[in-house]
Amino acid sequence: MKEQERVNEAADRPAASLAVKSAVAGPRWMTLAAWGIILFGAIVRTRQYLGARSLRYDEARVAFEIAERSFLQMLDAASFIRVAPPGWFVLEKISVMLMGTGELALRLVPFIAGLLALPLFWVVPRRYLGDGAALVCAAMGAVSEHVIYYSSELKQYSSDLLWGLLVLLVVHPLLSGPASRRAWILAGVTGALALWFSQSTLFVMAASGLVLLAHVLRVRPTDLRPTLALGGAWVGSLALNYLLFLRQQTGREELIRYWREGFPPRDEGARAIAGWLQDRLYEYVDIPAGLHSFGLVVFAVAVGLLALVAQRRALASIILLVFAFTLMAAAAQLYPFRDRLLLFTVPLTLIVVAAAVDRLNTIRLTRWLRPGLVLLALLITPSLVRAARMIVRPEGREEIKAVMNYATDRMQPEDAFYLGRSAFGAYTWYATWTNELRNPVERTFQGSDVSVGADSIRAELAALRSHPRVWLIFVDYFDSDLRIVLDQIEAMAERRDQFAAPGALAYLYEFRAAGDTARPAPAAPAAPAAPDSTRR
Repeated sequence: MKEQERVNEAADRPAASLAVKSAVAGPRWMTLAAWGIILFGAIVRTRQYLGARSLRYDEARVAFEIAERSFLQMLDAASFIRVAPPGWFVLEKISVMLMGTGELALRLVPFIAGLLALPLFWVVPRRYLGDGAALVCAAMGAVSEHVIYYSSELKQYSSDLLWGLLVLLVVHPLLSGPASRRAWILAGVTGALALWFSQSTLFVMAASGLVLLAHVLRVRPTDLRPTLALGGAWVGSLALNYLLFLRQQTGREELIRYWREGFPPRDEGARAIAGWLQDRLYEYVDIPAGLHSFGLVVFAVAVGLLALVAQRRALASIILLVFAFTLMAAAAQLYPFRDRLLLFTVPLTLIVVAAAVDRLNTIRLTRWLRPGLVLLALLITPSLVRAARMIVRPEGREEIKAVMNYATDRMQPEDAFYLGRSAFGAYTWYATWTNELRNPVERTFQGSDVSVGADSIRAELAALRSHPRVWLIFVDYFDSDLRIVLDQIEAMAERRDQFAAPGALAYLYEFRAAGDTARPAPAAPAAPAAPDSTRR
C-alpha cells in the first residue's frame, strides 16, 4: 500500500518538462529568457497605460459610480449599474482619492493587476509543467492582445485573471505532496480573499477544490482534515460575500438582456445549444484568447490536453472543470460565457497550448526545427507584431477627447455641438469631473438613439438652426446609425470639416438658408480602425 502511495505521489509531482530539454536551452538560459519576456510585456503594458486613452462609455459609467459614492455607499451592491466585486471598487476608490479622476488614476488598479499577473504566466506553468512549457506560456501571455488591453481598462477583468493564477499557484503545493501548515494557510487566505476582488475566481476555486479533495482521498487521506478546513474557509467567505453582495447582483434582468448571447438558448433543443456553443468557441479564440486561428488552436488544445491527461492529470482536470463550471453558470443565467468575462480563462488556454508546444518539440524535423516551434510561431506572431506596435504608438478605442478638442479648437461663436447617443456618457464624465474638454456646455446637445426614427433625428437637428453651424460628434458608432444621422443633416446643411480618431468622428455642418437646395456632401473620412468591435 505504501509503495502504491509513493507511485501516486511521483505521478503528481512537477515534471522537469513535458519535452526533452536540449543541451543549449538549459534552465538558467530559460529563466533569463523568461524575465526578458516579462520585461517586454511590462513595457508594452506601461506604454499602453501611459497613453491615457479616452474613457469608453462603459468605463465612464463605472467612473461615475466610483467617484460619486462613499465607501459606505459601496456596500449597497443592488444600486450599482455595473457589476464588480466590492474589494475592487474599494481599491478604485482609494486610487481616485489619492490621485484624482484622470485616466491614470482610474486605471491604476487594473494596471497593477496586469503587471503582477505577468510573472505568474511563467511561475504557475513552471510549477506544474516545467521550464519549457512555462517559457512558451510566458511569451504568449506577455503579448496577448486582450490581456494587454484590459491591463489598462477601467474594468475588473485584469484582476480576475490575476486572482485565478494566484489560486492555481497556492494550490500547487497541496497537490504535489505533503504540504506544510504554512502552505495550507496561504491557500486558505488567498482563496478567501480572492472572492472579494474577483467573482470569476469562484470557478477556479471550485475546480481546484474538487480536484484537491479527490487527490487527497485517493493519495493522502491523512490530509483530509486540512482539506476540509480549507474548503470551509473558502465556502464561508463565499457565503458571506453572497449574503452581502452576490445575491443582489445575480438575476438582474437588465444584465441578462445585455448579455443574452452569453447564455445558451432555452427550450430550443440540442441543435440550437450546439450552434450557440460553436459560435461562442469561435468567438473565444479571437476574444478574449487573441489567437485568431481557430483550426490551429483546436489542434494545439487537443495535443495539449492529451499531454496533460497523460502526465498532469490534476491540472488537466482543473482546466476542464473551470470551463465546465462556467458553462453550467451560463446555462443557469448566472454568468455569461462570452467575451471579456472569460478573460480569466486565458491563462488556462495558454497553459494547454504551451503543453502542446512542449510535447511537439520532442519531435525533430531537422537539427534546429521542431513542430512545436512552428506552431508557436504561427500562433504568436500576430500578437507579437501588434505588441511591438503598441510600444511605438499606444492604441485608442473611443477617442472622444481627440474629436471634441479638435472641434473646440476650430469652433466659432455660436457653434453648437450635437453628440450621438453613445458619446454622451464619456462626455458627461469629462465635462463633470475633469477640465479636459473645452467646448461650451450650454451649446452641447445630446442626440437620441437612432431607434427613435429618422423623423425624430431630423427634428432634433432642425431645432439647432438657431446656431449657424453644428459639430456632430460620434463615438462607438455603427456605420448604419451614422448614415441615418448624416442623411438627415445633409438635407439641411453642408459639411465644412471632418476629423477621425480611433472609434470617434467629428463633422462640421453649416446650415443653408431656407430654400437652398442640397448639394452632394463630400465623402466621409475613413476612421482609423478600432482594434476590436467598438461595441464591447
